[in-house]
Amino acid sequence: MGRWADYLVRRQVSQSLCAAIEKETKLTDAERDALSARYDRAVDMKPLRAVAKALGPRLSGKTRAELAEQVREMGEDLRYAKTDFGKTVLTINAWLEPWYKDTIRADAAFDDVMIGGDAGAPFRVLVTGRIATRTELDRLRQIVDSRSPPFDVEYRVAVLS
Repeated sequence: MGRWADYLVRRQVSQSLCAAIEKETKLTDAERDALSARYDRAVDMKPLRAVAKALGPRLSGKTRAELAEQVREMGEDLRYAKTDFGKTVLTINAWLEPWYKDTIRADAAFDDVMIGGDAGAPFRVLVTGRIATRTELDRLRQIVDSRSPPFDVEYRVAVLS
């Protein structure tokens, strides 16, 4: 997964929180492994949840709360990633990440254009926004279509002139 996917779906406890925990208490190898592991499914987080619970009394209130929040967020994110919309968003982001910044975001003509998914229509790329001319819309379509979209593309782009 790319950087965008890592931003959208938390899969592990942050390094800074792991460091804070280690400053507050001595960890066993099993605890350290559970805290530093990367999880792909919420059901696989059982060891992490057990470690978080066991560590609770040994941590300050702030660190305990932060660990509980990150574990909760990871579970929610991993469940979201398995939904139709989550799969759509992650697939679209993996498709966009290598080229979006250097093409769409780098062109002022596309400043008011967004490309993403639509919760009401999973497995579809949605292009929305406003664009100055029909020629620019045609150019946008050419760019998007040339990148082999992972799903059908729907354009909801208003042409201003």
